[in-house]
Amino acid sequence: MDYSKTRVLVVDDDASVRMALRGFLCAFGFEDLNIHEAVNGREGLMAIQKAKEGQFCFDLVMTDTRMPEMDGQRMMKEIRDQGYVMPIIQLSAQDRVGPPLRHNEVFVLKPFNVDNLFMLVDALIQSKPKVLVVDDEKDTRDGVKLVLASRGYHVEEAQNGAQALAMIDGKGESSYEGGLYYDVVLSDMDMPEMDGPTLLAQLGSQSGRHQGRFISASCRPLEKQRERYAGLKPDAFMEKPFNNKAFLRTMMELLEKYRNPSWGAQPQATTAFVPGGLDL
Repeated sequence: MDYSKTRVLVVDDDASVRMALRGFLCAFGFEDLNIHEAVNGREGLMAIQKAKEGQFCFDLVMTDTRMPEMDGQRMMKEIRDQGYVMPIIQLSAQDRVGPPLRHNEVFVLKPFNVDNLFMLVDALIQSKPKVLVVDDEKDTRDGVKLVLASRGYHVEEAQNGAQALAMIDGKGESSYEGGLYYDVVLSDMDMPEMDGPTLLAQLGSQSGRHQGRFISASCRPLEKQRERYAGLKPDAFMEKPFNNKAFLRTMMELLEKYRNPSWGAQPQATTAFVPGGLDL
């Protein structure tokens, strides 16, 4: 995998640890300019906000547990509460205490094996949740993509249900050959060629075609949407224009409730020997 454009945020109050992690990442092909640092959780949140203002999102956060001003656990909670879904690796020399890890969060006990850590980093970076936005209005697709991409989602677009089906089956203009498992399909209700209800019916008619979540999005009131989708049972209904906070909360809830193989490593702790030359 090419990591030259992958952005990583390293959060640790120890400058030597930050330097060592930077060296570790660069040794595996990450660009030095794309590795950002923060000395505590508060600075980490500021870096994430600054990135959003620059219309990008970090692909990975690596953080210490105990830091002054704001520790790693509190920072992680704030990140998730703001709707960000990028993977987070929590590094510590002590056994973990605190609330259970959530999706896409991994605890690593120091010292650790460098190759094992890289394999974990590689798997997490490739686990970005994938969303297919289906809408005949380009402005709507662009707006949704901007919001989701800035929070760490991989977003693809389709102009109607027929195009969406082709992409899911690997016959459309998806960036993934052979089709793609989308964690969430966000679909308009009224579209030419194939509308939202027909799309959902088609997805449900063939076992294994799509196992992700389906959100109906329409300018019509929720009651009207439920009537049109009678018997089809989308996972959520939303009215356009979206309230971004409510929209991101719905996305997070669906991903947490219906965690699936394409998104995120399972919470775990790992420990191993770190060879000489990388003092972590």
